[in-house]
Amino acid sequence: MKIFKYSKLLFIIQLIFSLLCVFLLINGVNFLFETIFFSKKSIMIIAVFMLLLSPFTIEYFNRYVEFKDDYAVFNSFRIDGKVRNYNVKYENILSLEATKIPLLGIYEVKVKAKNVPYAIPVTWCMKKRKDLFFNLCYYSKKHNPKVFIDEHLTELLKKDDNYKSTENTNG
Repeated sequence: MKIFKYSKLLFIIQLIFSLLCVFLLINGVNFLFETIFFSKKSIMIIAVFMLLLSPFTIEYFNRYVEFKDDYAVFNSFRIDGKVRNYNVKYENILSLEATKIPLLGIYEVKVKAKNVPYAIPVTWCMKKRKDLFFNLCYYSKKHNPKVFIDEHLTELLKKDDNYKSTENTNG
């Protein structure tokens, strides 16, 4: 039906931000008071850091959420230190709780469901995240009217005309 994949662009932005943080940690105070320099030591540490991150790139590029007729597929999500895949029926979804960061907005939506021991974190790094969050809410509410949907999530989606029209028809 509908597939939402992990954004490669946002992954690269996260990687660059992480490398910048590592660079700042390496150069520390020198960065504030002197000109920027790339010593052999800092280049080696950044290279080692990138090598350590390389096994995780496959996991991120395999990550997606797919909406089928009766269930959602959550593929390649890291939960409790392990990469996991889940097929979750919409009627088994108990809650959709949003984590909001002031400047960023909604950072992630935690999907809690019956028979799934962990909350599945769907982050803002997915392509078309607003449509993804909309579909999570829409299908969950359609199949389970008692599902809890976080107020930050409904606030974001109420700005969307499609969500308003489905909310009026589904109650």
